[in-house]
Amino acid sequence: MREPDPDVETVVLPEVALHLSAQHFPVLIATWFGVPTPPVVDHLAAWLERMCARAEAEDTRVTFLGDTSGMEQQPGPEVRRAIAVGIERVLARYPGRFIGVTTIVGPPMMRAVIIMVLALTRSKLNWKPVKDMPQALARSFALLDEAGIPRPRGLDATTYRRPSRPR
Repeated sequence: MREPDPDVETVVLPEVALHLSAQHFPVLIATWFGVPTPPVVDHLAAWLERMCARAEAEDTRVTFLGDTSGMEQQPGPEVRRAIAVGIERVLARYPGRFIGVTTIVGPPMMRAVIIMVLALTRSKLNWKPVKDMPQALARSFALLDEAGIPRPRGLDATTYRRPSRPR
């Protein structure tokens, strides 16, 4: 039996699943499946806080990559509020630890969600939507390069495979 990977967490509920990976720290990757809910967004925010604490301990900064291409419907107002509150909390507790957020948007509705969430947050967040993983990784690497942070080994667009939906 394989030991669980300490750099991977999953959340599985009937309507939603979330795969969280710090395997390529300081690039953090969240992969969504199904219909997001406020409790799962809260779990994501708590995980991001732990990753920012790790970044602080390692005297580095992180970039966050969210893959929403597996979302089955637009997040409702409760979820958008939970995302905004979570972002505010993480940024307040760990100022300067995030160098940027990149979100892979599947359906066009997700671009609107990003705009709504940014409007709800008071903090300035370097957040950009992209259409696929190669663009997301290129942006993440550009953010790391600009900040003078080494790129993680073993992460590239040609070998990255989107995880399967956790069960």
